[in-house]
Amino acid sequence: MKNIIILSIVTVCLFIVSMDFIFYTNFYLDLLIVIIYLLIIARNTLKLETTISDFDKEFIIREKKTAFFSPLIFLFFISISLNYGIVIVAINLIVILLLYAYVFVSFKRNKIIVNPATIKVEYLNGKNKEMQWNKIKKIDFDWIYNLIIFTDKDNQQLKLDISLKDFLGIILMIKQRFLKADYENAFKKLAIYYRWFLINTNTIYLK
Repeated sequence: MKNIIILSIVTVCLFIVSMDFIFYTNFYLDLLIVIIYLLIIARNTLKLETTISDFDKEFIIREKKTAFFSPLIFLFFISISLNYGIVIVAINLIVILLLYAYVFVSFKRNKIIVNPATIKVEYLNGKNKEMQWNKIKKIDFDWIYNLIIFTDKDNQQLKLDISLKDFLGIILMIKQRFLKADYENAFKKLAIYYRWFLINTNTIYLK
């Protein structure tokens, strides 16, 4: 709840500045605001944490509430788009609405169900896939789509979104269930990825 309040205050303050309510901003300052906001949202979305205390029971991880702030990145382009007419402003607002539709669908569909025997992923398209922990032979990280990927002996893959709430629980279960050599390369890639967003605290869990 604290993060939501802080993000709300930051969003309002940056929007007021970008819309020139206090002083005139140029294109470069508006672009800087977008970059700063993107970094703030990324840090809050990607920060590893968990409320799970018992990994011997089934638990479900879902989208973080901070996902509601992601579409607002385009809010700061409104001041820029005003220079190009009402049509561009309207397109900007439509993009925000479409992204919110995506977020709402993600909240309802995206989830990972974890228990001591299996891990099951329900994807945005309504499909789901399941894999037994003891069948996993390879663990990797996809830089582009921000996914931890499990591969079994039949080369079937299970893709996990690292931005979901309580994802630290999966990180800890990987460390409990596999040899360091099995996940070390994937965790090194993930640690570098987190450093790009200045989230050094996450790397503590990846050693």
